[in-house]
Amino acid sequence: MKRLAGCVAVALAIVLALAAVATANRIKHTGAIDGVADSKVSFAVSKRNGDLKGIRNLKFVGLPVNCSDGTASVVELTLPKIKVKGKRFSESLPVRGTGIADGTGKTSGRFSRGGKRAAGKVSVTYTLTSGVSCDSGEQSWTSRK
Repeated sequence: MKRLAGCVAVALAIVLALAAVATANRIKHTGAIDGVADSKVSFAVSKRNGDLKGIRNLKFVGLPVNCSDGTASVVELTLPKIKVKGKRFSESLPVRGTGIADGTGKTSGRFSRGGKRAAGKVSVTYTLTSGVSCDSGEQSWTSRK
């Protein structure tokens, strides 16, 4: 019985050690769009052998847009997966949603301090089914671990 308990304890220690290594390879970032109150930027960046590899779920909340009919609003943009090349990244994808006929979301940026900080630009443009066009312009953002 003591031998079984000892084996279980060793197995549990190995599982916990592997889980710690797996989470150490992912750096969670939070930040904001520069000069925009109540905005949020969040994502996780993965590292392999010390190199930055990819971004998961880059999310911008509270991105301000101005529309051709004179209205203004804030939108949310999520980019699910982005490859990192060296310290840099960029991605463009279609914008979809209720009432949106066509649109594009874009971001680019650069990491510093071994992936512990990031800064970049984000923009979104789209046309509503009513023909009204909306644009965020290029907004700067920053994040850190």
